[in-house]
Amino acid sequence: MLTIVLLLVNMGNQRVFYILTSVAIILFYLPYLMVTGPMLVRRLRGGWPGADHGPYFRMGRWGLLVNVVAVVYGAAMIVNLAWPRASVYGSDHWYYQWGAVVFTAAITAVGGLLYLRYRQVSAVRGAAAAQPSAES
Repeated sequence: MLTIVLLLVNMGNQRVFYILTSVAIILFYLPYLMVTGPMLVRRLRGGWPGADHGPYFRMGRWGLLVNVVAVVYGAAMIVNLAWPRASVYGSDHWYYQWGAVVFTAAITAVGGLLYLRYRQVSAVRGAAAAQPSAES
């Protein structure tokens, strides 16, 4: 049903479709940065690859350069897609220009709040499961 609604909105206004696709692509690049960013930090601190890395794929001295390029590219694509340009999103309404930024921020905020809420619930359940019951 949601897909049909999105397609009907696209028929009425193509710029809404630009915003939707930009948000979708940005939301793919954010997890990409959530992996490549911390990996770059570990590389810079000397913690990657670890001693227990094993015989897996290694890039040798090129690993750091490839990791830096990956982080810069991911961040640049997020900025490029979210940048509120009139040539892409139009200049007649602010919500078209800032739609990608607003929706990405809202989705990220809701996801962060849900993560914090359920992380606490999960920790409480895990602690309760670890305690021995009185019946045993």
